[in-house]
Amino acid sequence: MIKNKLVVIGGSDAGISASLRARELSPNTEVAMILADRYPNFSICGLPFYLSGEVTDWKTLAHRTADEIEKQGIRLFPDHRATAIIPDRKEVLAADAEGRSKTFPYDRLVIGIGGVSLVPNLPGIDLPGVFFLRWVADSFAFQEYLASRRPKSIVIIGAGYIGMEMADAMIRRGLSVSVVEFLPSVLTTFDPALGGIVRTELEQQGVQVFNGFAVERIEPAGNRLSVRSVAADIITADMVLVAVGSLTGEVLGIKGLLGEWWFWLGHQGWEFLELGRLWQILLFGGLIFWLLIVYRAVGRHLKEHKDDFSALIWFYVFSAVLVVAFFGFGLLYGRGSHLTMADYWRWFVVHLWVESIFEFFGIAVIALLMVAMGLATAKAAL
Repeated sequence: MIKNKLVVIGGSDAGISASLRARELSPNTEVAMILADRYPNFSICGLPFYLSGEVTDWKTLAHRTADEIEKQGIRLFPDHRATAIIPDRKEVLAADAEGRSKTFPYDRLVIGIGGVSLVPNLPGIDLPGVFFLRWVADSFAFQEYLASRRPKSIVIIGAGYIGMEMADAMIRRGLSVSVVEFLPSVLTTFDPALGGIVRTELEQQGVQVFNGFAVERIEPAGNRLSVRSVAADIITADMVLVAVGSLTGEVLGIKGLLGEWWFWLGHQGWEFLELGRLWQILLFGGLIFWLLIVYRAVGRHLKEHKDDFSALIWFYVFSAVLVVAFFGFGLLYGRGSHLTMADYWRWFVVHLWVESIFEFFGIAVIALLMVAMGLATAKAAL
């Protein structure tokens, strides 16, 4: 019997779920999983609780051990990074920690690599004592620093989910905590009123919160580190955690430091954090490229079949076209456009693109997945 070969890039929830489901549906399938580290199926969200001491053994954050995964017939290749995908030959090239190359042939390929932390383009971001928290190895480095250097204070750059959880974790470890955030409240993805409640609770627990703090650089200050703002405010601590993406262009635009280029490289002036027009155009180009990838994946089926499933795929493709098209309406106003015209086209993007088109696209994706998994017929999904 010929065995199908499934290669999965990424060993977090998506990759593990796909691998287990493939083995469940086709026990003869050979599954090879390429891992960038040595910690598959790990609860990354639990890392702040490990660093706070509430979780005493980091191994308990694993949903499954490597042995348990391999007993399910999934071969793990830890400390390997995929370097190339060659669709014509159906091969994935990967390199191990020593740089040795390995080829993985496949019949089916799943890419489940997840997200990566954005590294702000700040001077001093690579200084000793400056940390990020995304992967298990990051938590080990952070924990080792806490144990060996015994810091008494920390500055956390960013007041999102990780920033808030780590503020709580470091208070539990007895550190003096300062949180700096460029935006006017903490947890900005929530309603500002809720952000205000969270800030009040943080301050009651001894956390200092500095909103409107646009970080310019991180500097050594003897054995400590100083975080300096664009307005020349300085906060000094024993270590720094960076838990935020780069908003450098927007900051410089708002501060008037980009001159005539503010509209293109900074913020466009219509919303507090509107992307500069250059980045907006690049995103539009990226969406068009994504649309081509979508059609490339389904085009052959559409040419060769005229059934209900093909009609469902056309529904999916049409919804993808709308995702690209309606974002393009945001390019129909310019720097000198009247407020009424600019706000009209922005309304298309904010309300129709975000709130309507993505719901339409989401329905198409769910319908397609339901049929692909055998949970509904194509006719019913339509």
